[in-house]
Amino acid sequence: TLDEINTYVTSDTLKYLSHEGMMMAVTGNESGKGYCSACFTGNYPVALGTSDLVQLRSIPRTARV
Repeated sequence: TLDEINTYVTSDTLKYLSHEGMMMAVTGNESGKGYCSACFTGNYPVALGTSDLVQLRSIPRTARV
Protein backbone atom coordinates (compact mmCIF):
# COMPACT_ATOMS: atom_id res chain seq x y z
CA THR A 1 0.00 0.00 0.00
CA LEU A 2 1.00 3.63 -0.24
CA ASP A 3 1.40 3.82 3.54
CA GLU A 4 3.66 0.76 3.57
CA ILE A 5 5.88 2.21 0.84
CA ASN A 6 6.01 5.52 2.68
CA THR A 7 7.12 3.76 5.85
CA TYR A 8 9.67 1.63 3.99
CA VAL A 9 11.35 4.60 2.28
CA THR A 10 11.06 6.63 5.51
CA SER A 11 9.56 9.67 3.80
CA ASP A 12 7.32 12.25 5.40
CA THR A 13 4.72 11.96 2.64
CA LEU A 14 4.31 10.00 -0.56
CA LYS A 15 1.99 10.69 -3.48
CA TYR A 16 1.67 9.41 -7.02
CA LEU A 17 1.60 11.75 -10.00
CA SER A 18 -0.93 11.36 -12.76
CA HIS A 19 0.51 11.04 -16.24
CA GLU A 20 -0.54 14.63 -16.92
CA GLY A 21 1.10 15.75 -13.69
CA MET A 22 4.32 13.95 -14.60
CA MET A 23 4.36 15.59 -18.04
CA MET A 24 3.70 18.98 -16.45
CA ALA A 25 6.63 18.45 -14.08
CA VAL A 26 9.12 17.71 -16.87
CA THR A 27 7.83 19.87 -19.72
CA GLY A 28 5.76 22.65 -18.21
CA ASN A 29 2.61 21.50 -20.05
CA GLU A 30 0.34 18.48 -19.96
CA SER A 31 1.00 17.45 -23.56
CA GLY A 32 4.54 16.28 -22.78
CA LYS A 33 5.50 16.97 -26.38
CA GLY A 34 8.99 15.64 -27.07
CA TYR A 35 9.01 13.15 -24.20
CA CYS A 36 8.31 9.46 -24.53
CA SER A 37 6.17 8.06 -21.73
CA ALA A 38 5.29 4.77 -23.40
CA CYS A 39 6.64 2.75 -20.48
CA PHE A 40 3.94 4.38 -18.34
CA THR A 41 1.06 4.53 -20.82
CA GLY A 42 1.68 1.63 -23.22
CA ASN A 43 1.20 4.05 -26.13
CA TYR A 44 4.39 3.54 -28.10
CA PRO A 45 5.41 6.14 -30.72
CA VAL A 46 6.37 3.33 -33.12
CA ALA A 47 4.55 0.17 -33.99
CA LEU A 48 5.63 -2.88 -32.03
CA GLY A 49 6.48 -6.00 -33.98
CA THR A 50 4.82 -9.34 -33.32
CA SER A 51 7.75 -10.65 -31.28
CA ASP A 52 7.73 -7.46 -29.17
CA LEU A 53 4.02 -7.86 -28.44
CA VAL A 54 4.44 -11.53 -27.55
CA GLN A 55 7.25 -10.67 -25.16
CA LEU A 56 5.31 -7.77 -23.62
CA ARG A 57 2.24 -9.93 -23.08
CA SER A 58 4.36 -12.57 -21.32
CA ILE A 59 5.16 -10.08 -18.53
CA PRO A 60 2.44 -9.87 -15.87
CA ARG A 61 0.93 -6.38 -15.84
CA THR A 62 1.73 -6.05 -12.13
CA ALA A 63 5.44 -6.53 -12.92
CA ARG A 64 5.56 -3.80 -15.56
CA VAL A 65 7.04 -0.45 -14.65
